[in-house]
Order: sequence, then C-alpha cells, then structure tokens
Amino acid sequence: MNAYLNTVEIYKSLVKKKKQLAIIGIIAIIASSIFSGPVFIKPKFKSMAVFYPANLSAYSTETNTEQMQQLLESSDIRDSVIFTLGLLEHYKIDTASNPTWKTDVIKQFEENIYINKTEYESVEIKVWDTDPFMASKIVETLMHFYDMKARALQHQKSMEVLTIAKTRMESKK
Repeated sequence: MNAYLNTVEIYKSLVKKKKQLAIIGIIAIIASSIFSGPVFIKPKFKSMAVFYPANLSAYSTETNTEQMQQLLESSDIRDSVIFTLGLLEHYKIDTASNPTWKTDVIKQFEENIYINKTEYESVEIKVWDTDPFMASKIVETLMHFYDMKARALQHQKSMEVLTIAKTRMESKK
C-alpha cells in the first residue's frame, strides 16, 4: 500500500510540474537538433565494394577469402593507400609538430575502413569519409594495391615452384 501511495505522489508531482517538464523537453529537442547537425558533426558518406579472391592460390589451410582479407589489412597496403591518396593532409594531421602522427593516421584509417568476410566467400570493403569522392577513391585504391600485392605473391610463389622444378630436373640429369 505504501508503494502505491509513493507512485501516486510521484505522478501528482509530475502533473504539477508539467509546464516546466514540457519546456525542458522542447529545449532538449531544439538543442539536440542544433548540436547534431552538420555544423557540429560532419556527415560521412559510405563507399563499398564486394569482390572475390580470383587471383589467389591456396598455400595452407586458410581459405582464399581469409588470405585476401589478411592482404587487405596488411600494413604495406594500408601505408601505400595513406601515402598515395595523401590521407595525412585529408585527415589534417601535421607531421612536423605531431610526434604521434603515424599512430593518429593509422587510427583514423582503421576507424573509417571496415574489411569483412561475407558468408559467400567474398570480401566486403566499406569506407566512411566526409568526402564521398575520397571514400570511393580509397576503395578503388585498396583494390588496386590488393591486386598488385596478390600478383606479386603469385609471381613469387611461381618462381619458387620453378626453382624447385629446375633443381629436381638438374638432379635427375
């Protein structure tokens, strides 16, 4: 019974202060619409691509998709994208006065780029950026450097196989 009375008292006090609560609610709505607008929070645009690992050969127990994801997340591809597209300037990171500039650009890069394996054995790249053209360019550049890296690895592995075959042939002679 005592709990019921407390609930009634709370309801009565809310009814008494309904004007103040309504004013606070309206102020909160107005403030949230202003402070969450594009003036304070820049809108981000999404660019994405889904592609399949057509130019990889399985060399271990990992699937081609897992190998592709590891290549896309590698530091040399990440660094190539950062320096090719000038992401230091795009993210407004000063290398002269900031001793942690590399950490800052990598953090920004990793916050904006998501590389995930899909259920259909493909890899999905999603890039979020304040500039829609830069988001698209990052996706394209990631795919380009992935292709170059995969081709180089394939060439390297082929050369190893060729060397082994030549060695076996020489030993049989």
